[in-house]
Amino acid sequence: MPERDIIDLITSQFSPAPESVLVPAREDDCAVIEWTKDEDLVITTDMLHESTDFPIGTTPRQMGWMCIAQSLSDVASMGAVPLYLVVAVGLPRFDRKFVKELSAGMNTCARKYGAYIIGGDVDKHDEITLVSTGFGKVKKKLLLRRSGARVGDLLCVTGNLGNAAAAMKIRESGVAVDKKIKRTLDKSLLEPKPRVPEGIALSKTKVVTSMTDISDGLAVSLGELSRASGIGFEIHEDKIPVSKHVKKVAELTGADLRELSIYYGGDFELLFTVRRSEIAKVKKLRTRVSIIGEVIPKGLFIDGEKIKIRGYQHF
Repeated sequence: MPERDIIDLITSQFSPAPESVLVPAREDDCAVIEWTKDEDLVITTDMLHESTDFPIGTTPRQMGWMCIAQSLSDVASMGAVPLYLVVAVGLPRFDRKFVKELSAGMNTCARKYGAYIIGGDVDKHDEITLVSTGFGKVKKKLLLRRSGARVGDLLCVTGNLGNAAAAMKIRESGVAVDKKIKRTLDKSLLEPKPRVPEGIALSKTKVVTSMTDISDGLAVSLGELSRASGIGFEIHEDKIPVSKHVKKVAELTGADLRELSIYYGGDFELLFTVRRSEIAKVKKLRTRVSIIGEVIPKGLFIDGEKIKIRGYQHF
């Protein structure tokens, strides 16, 4: 069963949320709660497992970083400022050095983006399991959601896509790659950077109409925006930002560049739509933004070819 269907099944058993919950479970990257007269509180939770989320060779510090980065990426996608996190740690056994390095990795990531870890839980588990819950704040008029895209809007993305996928391809294929390329791509895979400053800056332009993060892959995220906004997308493949390192890995391994950049997860970039007449305000920001397509009435197309929404799924 697709992950979204499982979430629908679970949330169907929940009681309706009170009026103070402005965005309930399932509807966006974060739940949104009315906090003050001018600001809302955003909340999100993410879980990572050793067997499915941490490639062989991932250090304890990198595990801790990834745990926090997951939640901060969701907070960023709402245009919110990170505040606090609580974490739960499941361990098959206690190792003092491992726990210290894991915790240091968590703290390093949290503090880099202005957040504090304020609590959590620890217990014995069959495998290393990390859960982080992130809290952020955003002014009501600056909150960004998956809904809001309108036909004619431009579709944009931050940074480059396919880095994490390329790093995994190197590991799976065993192909010899320049050490600098491998190191750079491994950094993207194991120490992803949640686009917190970019999310805040984009929200302040007041011209972004919808936004989500793309940690589960570009195609999946397009599907989320499409469902929430009731629209479709036309993508221009040659406009999708892919680094020279990813292109080199595709060449060496025989991997399909489209697969790496569109259907794999692990890239903590932001996908968003902008009013066409206001794109100049986004271009002025101090961050790399690529226009990769536009909003259409329905369907998902790449250069006129209809594609399926698929990407990383837990089940």
